[in-house]
Amino acid sequence: MIETGVSAVSGLTIPAALGLRREAPPRATVLSDAFWERYDSTTLFYIALHDAATRQLHVFAPPLLNFAPLVRRAQFSIDGAPLSAPRLSHADKFDRLVFDRVPTGAMLTMTVDGTQSAMPVTACDPARFAGRRVIYTMSKNNDLPWIRDWLLWYQRLHKADAVLFVDNASTAYDAGALGATLGAVAGYKAAQLVQAPFRYGPDMATATNSTYGEFVQTAFLNAFWMQSLRYARAMLNVDVDELIFSARGDAIFDAVETAPYGIVMASGQWRYARPGPTEVRHIDHTLALPNDASCPPKYCLRPGGLAARQGLKVHGVRNFKRMPFVNRREFFFLHCRNISNSWKYERMHNDYAAMIEDPATQAMLMRGLAESVPS
Repeated sequence: MIETGVSAVSGLTIPAALGLRREAPPRATVLSDAFWERYDSTTLFYIALHDAATRQLHVFAPPLLNFAPLVRRAQFSIDGAPLSAPRLSHADKFDRLVFDRVPTGAMLTMTVDGTQSAMPVTACDPARFAGRRVIYTMSKNNDLPWIRDWLLWYQRLHKADAVLFVDNASTAYDAGALGATLGAVAGYKAAQLVQAPFRYGPDMATATNSTYGEFVQTAFLNAFWMQSLRYARAMLNVDVDELIFSARGDAIFDAVETAPYGIVMASGQWRYARPGPTEVRHIDHTLALPNDASCPPKYCLRPGGLAARQGLKVHGVRNFKRMPFVNRREFFFLHCRNISNSWKYERMHNDYAAMIEDPATQAMLMRGLAESVPS
């Protein structure tokens, strides 16, 4: 068992005195007032990262939208030392402010329209996971046995030896219990738990094109790539309900080391488990639905490759089309439908009568998770 490092991100909210809230994203249409209960209308900045090597400060934020004029006229300082105006860039579902020639400091302060507010500065620490094969995810309230099985799968089948786990305001357990789970699976040499208690975004019942209002996952994926993962041996971006496999038994971390452009992608296949008297686990997902829709791909990324120099997205990287990089369709992932608390939409009501047992899936699950079967 290893000790899991635990840290928290507090961010900076729009000062209440300014009387503003973030407008809805342009491509989404609000369907009900419940939208505003899930949408992040008050966070101005997520995290401020200081890179000592370049003396730059990178501030990751949800899309500023109607907050942009306010940020442009604001004055910034670090521990009281004034900063030059930042460069503002826009990416997929997040914005970034970059300040040059920034000294090391603990607090970033913003002053605008006579109102002052501050947030902590986090130092970049890419040495933490240097040379590691890291699995990365953002999660909320996934059951601890699910997380353990997920860790076991990626260590056993793919040779993962580190995990960076971003917890998005879970209420089902505390950081101690989650950290203990992350550190308990043999084979892992480093584990970090980051608590990021921000609103994830609206669901499909509250807005059309609701995914355009989901900011936090993409923003932190890019922020932690810069802060912690850019010197890793490789990073695998994968959710707790997703189990990557190769029919040949290859490890995706091995494949990415020689992959063109430094990226290997895996397309997804839904698998289902019949509800039973005990808690459903990954290993129970042996049912397939004929002619089922495929799932958006996930990927493993190698620092130094061309792909790593692009902006990261949940299902790929910017400026790269997804499918040409699926590595000759060698890697797939089982998308375990019932490993979910249905926070986004109901995933338990399925047409079990139309499903068939898939022996290949059953054999793969037994290979990766046999020891997780309750005795």
